[in-house]
Amino acid sequence: MSKFRVNDTFALERRRLFVLVGSIAEGQIRAGMIVNVPLNSSLSMAGQIQSIEFARRADGREDVCLCIAYESPDELKAWNALNIQNETLDVVAATQHPPSPAS
Repeated sequence: MSKFRVNDTFALERRRLFVLVGSIAEGQIRAGMIVNVPLNSSLSMAGQIQSIEFARRADGREDVCLCIAYESPDELKAWNALNIQNETLDVVAATQHPPSPAS
C-alpha cells in the first residue's frame, strides 16, 4: 500500500478536479489508483486519481498534486468539507480494497 502526505487541497473548477497537494510518503502512486480518506473508524471516502501533476513553489520546490475528478458541485462541497491538511492517506490499486478498520 502506498501513502500520500497531504499538505493542502484546492479545486480546479474549470477542469472539475479536486487536488490533493503534498508528497509521496511511501510506495509508488499512479493515475487510476484510489485515495482513501478516513471519516471515522468505520467509514471512509474514496476518490480515483485521474492524473498526477506537479506544482512549483516560489522557492523552487515542487509539490506532487493528485487530481481527483468530481461530478457535481455537491461532490466538490463534500471533498472541501473534509478539510484535509497535514494528513497521511492510504493509496491503493483500483482493484485492491483497503484493510478493514479492525485489522
